[in-house]
Amino acid sequence: MPQDIRLDGTFVAIDSDGREYLIDIHADINDAGTFDNPNATSEGLKHLKTRDGYSVNHLGKGKYEIVQTGIVIESNDPGAP
Repeated sequence: MPQDIRLDGTFVAIDSDGREYLIDIHADINDAGTFDNPNATSEGLKHLKTRDGYSVNHLGKGKYEIVQTGIVIESNDPGAP
């Protein structure tokens, strides 16, 4: 279970009608502490969400689907996975 979640980036994606969506990349931060370094952490899974909180599936490079609506969006933003 993640110790924390960090905002790891944001990018813009567009649907077929030209509407823009801000997509946030969230990364799970896990406790990776050891005896020598009890405060160590490691980055875990990444999750995509629209700025208003909808889950986003990564379909392929630059192509995504908003889970709750089924809307397919695309991005050529260099920060997009």
